[in-house]
Amino acid sequence: MHDPLIDLKRNAEATRYALLRRLAPAIRHQMAGSFQPVTMMAALLEKRAVAATPNLPTLAKTTGEVRAQVAVATRSNLDLLAWIAPDPKARVALGTGIQDALHLVATELSFRGFKIVNQTEGLATEVALHHVRGVFVASLLALTDAATLSANVLLTAAREDQDLLVTMALKTVDTAAATTGPSDDFHVGWAVYRKLEWDDVAAIANADGVALKHTAMSAELQLPNLSL
Repeated sequence: MHDPLIDLKRNAEATRYALLRRLAPAIRHQMAGSFQPVTMMAALLEKRAVAATPNLPTLAKTTGEVRAQVAVATRSNLDLLAWIAPDPKARVALGTGIQDALHLVATELSFRGFKIVNQTEGLATEVALHHVRGVFVASLLALTDAATLSANVLLTAAREDQDLLVTMALKTVDTAAATTGPSDDFHVGWAVYRKLEWDDVAAIANADGVALKHTAMSAELQLPNLSL
């Protein structure tokens, strides 16, 4: 017997997989970058260790600094891996969560002619972390994937009854500069991916209980306010 709920879950999982494939180059870049300070400190430690007369107190200090950098890199990479398997109970301040998410997509959007104008910074209201990393990021990509002109993307947030209304709107700044155009696929980093569509976003929004409205130039997400 056909079960619509199974279809809903499968569509949501398919969208999450497509979103992760899209974000994979940025995640890989950040993971590699987190170990650069470790590599530099290890090279310094090696140089000091092979000196004719090693300074033991200095070596001990450098070793401690390497250990600290490894701990920082480990925490950073564990957080990045949480994009793959998010904790459904994890919370985040809205401004912090959006800023973190933008680190992964801002470079791609910039290459495609979009500039993020983020007016949510500093908002301490807590929301579910997987809502920001899921339906919010998917909405941002779907909105810009459907656009054909360069634009600023204005991000705002406001209280809506007991929830938070997060809005993203395209503000066209250059009517002569086209972005990726109407094709179905385009390059992101080292791979080719299909564009995200609003049906994709609706699948995870429905699965996560997030109200979604969108037009060709904007999108609104109603996220549960967990600070109440």
